[in-house]
Amino acid sequence: MATPNIEMAEQLLNDPYWRLNHLYYIIDKSGNKELFKLNWAQEKLYKEMWYCNLILKARQLGMSTFVTLLFLDRCLFNSNQHAGIIAHTRED
Repeated sequence: MATPNIEMAEQLLNDPYWRLNHLYYIIDKSGNKELFKLNWAQEKLYKEMWYCNLILKARQLGMSTFVTLLFLDRCLFNSNQHAGIIAHTRED
C-alpha cells in the first residue's frame, strides 16, 4: 500500500500541466536560471490545444520555449513519442 505522500507525488507527476510549471528550468534573457512558468499566451495555447495548431509568431511570448518544453515533457512521460522542430534557418 502506497503512502499518501507517494500517492500525491504520483498524482502530480501524472499531470502534464503541473509538470510544465514545476519541473523545468530555463535560462532567462539576463542569463539567469529560473523555473519555467506558463505565461498568459502559453497558458491559452495549452488550454486550447488541438491536434493541429497554428501559432502566428509574435516575439517575446516564449512560444518556442513552451513548445520545446511541451515536446520534451511528452517524450519523457509517454512511450513511443517522437518530436522535432524545424526552424526557418539552419543556424536556428
